[in-house]
Amino acid sequence: MTTTLSELQASLRQLRANRTNESVGRRFYTNGFVYFVEGGAKCWWCHHETLEAATEMLQLFSIQKTAHTEKFKQTMAEQLITCEKCLVAYYAAKNVLYKRYCEVYDPRNVELVFQSIRAWDSQCILLQFSRSLLPSSPEGRIAVIDALAGAENLLFLPEVEKATCSFIDRCVERGVRLDIGSVLLPGNITLCFATNQRVRDWARRALRRTSKGSHIRLDSVQLVFTDLFKQLAASISTRGRFQLLPNNASTSSEVSKFPFATDGLWHGLREVFARLPKSCVQDLVDTFDDL
Repeated sequence: MTTTLSELQASLRQLRANRTNESVGRRFYTNGFVYFVEGGAKCWWCHHETLEAATEMLQLFSIQKTAHTEKFKQTMAEQLITCEKCLVAYYAAKNVLYKRYCEVYDPRNVELVFQSIRAWDSQCILLQFSRSLLPSSPEGRIAVIDALAGAENLLFLPEVEKATCSFIDRCVERGVRLDIGSVLLPGNITLCFATNQRVRDWARRALRRTSKGSHIRLDSVQLVFTDLFKQLAASISTRGRFQLLPNNASTSSEVSKFPFATDGLWHGLREVFARLPKSCVQDLVDTFDDL
């Protein structure tokens, strides 16, 4: 059995026109499995011809595990670590899909699905780092990009933060140039405030190599700045005079578990703001109280 690209795209259009039709849904996911898994498609995410279909296939994370869904996830994991452009496109596509699904389905159910995807993302990253990657290996570089690219900031997971920082530290210690490109990644900003001095210095050097004014969404860095501003407020006033919470956040909002360094926060913020587009900096000012 084979599925052509035109057949895959046609079944995707039918799915979007008939969301409640189970047979239409089964046809699309069958075509997607055959095309992406059995057909040996190379780059799923960085080619616009297959991006939409690959994104829609993430719905498989919401159903009960089967041999086919697990095979799909395994193949997708193997594909993502071969192409850094696919990784960046994958994380961007997830954000678009999340917003689209929240408009159609109950946001609480959507969040459960994406929690499952985030857990899978973190497991893939940890698996990569557990393979004793050489600091100079292309796979190591892609694993770092994987850890830094997501708007959900997987570095907030202690095990991902530890594995990522440990690998970067080994690269720096051995004099290996770890270049993650000129695109500003959310996790790059996070690591500018890491407790490990070598990792922090590496992240700030990487930040300087990004294109000035690189496009980055506020929601992809809001968690980082929420925590940073809280720490700054605490250093200014031990009485908690400044709340510095996003205007739309409750006081019970979960604080990130990333171990931000307590020293050099002002210097780090100055460097980060110098690379952010002016519109993003203004959005940050507008989003936080008392800033």
